[in-house]
This record gives sequence, structure tokens and C-alpha cells, in this order.
Amino acid sequence: MNKLSKTCTATRSAFVILLTLAQITIWSVSLRADITPITNPFSGNALETWDELPGGYASSPLSIFDGLATISGDNPFIWTTAYSLGTPGGLGLGPFDARAFDGTHGYVTSVSAGSAQIVFDLPVTDFGGYWGYAVDYPPATFTFYDSHGSLIGSEDFTYTSPNNNGTLEWQGWHSSVPVSSISYRGYWVANDSLRITIAPEPSTSALLICSVLVTGMAQRLGIKRNCCLTA
Repeated sequence: MNKLSKTCTATRSAFVILLTLAQITIWSVSLRADITPITNPFSGNALETWDELPGGYASSPLSIFDGLATISGDNPFIWTTAYSLGTPGGLGLGPFDARAFDGTHGYVTSVSAGSAQIVFDLPVTDFGGYWGYAVDYPPATFTFYDSHGSLIGSEDFTYTSPNNNGTLEWQGWHSSVPVSSISYRGYWVANDSLRITIAPEPSTSALLICSVLVTGMAQRLGIKRNCCLTA
């Protein structure tokens, strides 16, 4: 192999290495998976209050967030705020009925140890709402997945029954990796006023690095190939 051919081979190898490094730069963003609580309520891009839906048993899956997601659950039910146990359409959480945070309606998986899944049309970074479940039962567990169905993380939520009158509690989460679906499980887990923040486009800085490296090396490789052909 002559000196010029060796140069071409070395250039191709360098191109492959830099392209791999550029890919790693982008992939590394998704490797830093972390779920953290959001202490204060946020506005987000979309809100689901359940008030546009009639009370009673709901379809599954059910379109929510103005068509940006669907929710499926075990024996899903749209409950109505009630102030005394046994009120038709209400949801008993033990010694009291659930109270909606805004409006009059909420959503529940109306079986013991029920589960639900929310699937987003567009990935989200923030998710939250007002939650409750039957008192004296174990915490509800929320599990977050990415677009490939891979686990991002899990978080528990403990309902402390504030005011002891059915008031729901705020709980939200932020994910360092865009979330494509969430499943949760617990005992008569109720919610209201859900909200989401849609994930931004992929990091422009990572894409710029990748573009510069690939373009530059492609141009360099093209020059070297011309040298090989014309030598």
C-alpha cells in the first residue's frame, strides 16, 4: 500500500470514529435518565379537568389532553364531587368522598389494586396533577417509559388525606428523558386537573456538533478520495 492509500484509509477511519463520537454526544442525553418531583403546580401545555366528560363509567382507551394522549384503566369511572358518603356518582376514599380540584369531575380506576396507562402522542418532560386513593392503603406507584418502551424510572406517591375531607393532593414529576407513556397502580387511585409539558425538540447543540463533525469529515474524506483517484 502506497503512502497516499494509507492516508485515504486513515482518513476513513477518522471519519468513522468522529461520527461515532457525534452519535454518542446525542445518545448521552438519553442516558442521563432521572425522575424528580415537581413541588409546585405548573401550567404546562395542556390541562385535563375531566369536566367535559359525563359522569359514570368511561371508555378505555379514552382521549385526553385535547387529543394529545389517551388513558386506559381498569374499570375506569368519571366521578363527581360529593360531600357525603353514598352519594350517587361520588367516589368514597374511606371515611370521605373525593373532591375535584377544579370543576366537579375526576377520573379513577374503580377497582382495588387497579392500574392505568397514559400514552402521549408527543413525548413530555413534566407530568402532574391532583391525586388521592383509598386511605390506609399502600402508596400508588408511577412508572415512566421512553419512546422505545424502556424504563426511565419509578416513583411512589403517598396520599396524606389533607383536611380529612377528600381533598386531593398535588404531585408532579420532571423527567430528564422525554416520557412517552406512564403507568400507575394503586387502590382506587383518583386524579383531577392533570397537566403536561411537551418535550422540546432534540438538543440543538448536540445536533450542531454532529452536523459540523459529519460535514467537515465528509468534505475532508471527499478531498482525499479525489487525491487517490487522480494520483
